[in-house]
Amino acid sequence: MLTVIKHLKKIHGGFAVVNNGEVLVDLLLELAGLMATKPAEHIIGKLIELNENEIVRTKLSATVKAPFMLFQFITLLTVPELGITDQGTSRLHEI
Repeated sequence: MLTVIKHLKKIHGGFAVVNNGEVLVDLLLELAGLMATKPAEHIIGKLIELNENEIVRTKLSATVKAPFMLFQFITLLTVPELGITDQGTSRLHEI
């Protein structure tokens, strides 16, 4: 876990798959850790690499087709019932 945290800090945000201390694949989201500046084709290729990574599929037992897109969706505050922030979960529906 520490390896992936350090790596994401180094690349200024994004996604990464780490196994036994080695970064296997990453996607840099250099604009506030949310958006990339690379062409769409590059981003799509990296997302495919991330979502179809053998470690993600076997060790993490990913059962959804695109687990990294699910992570991205859940963390958005535009979905308050599911939102997760650096301050914890959002509870706007309880206000």
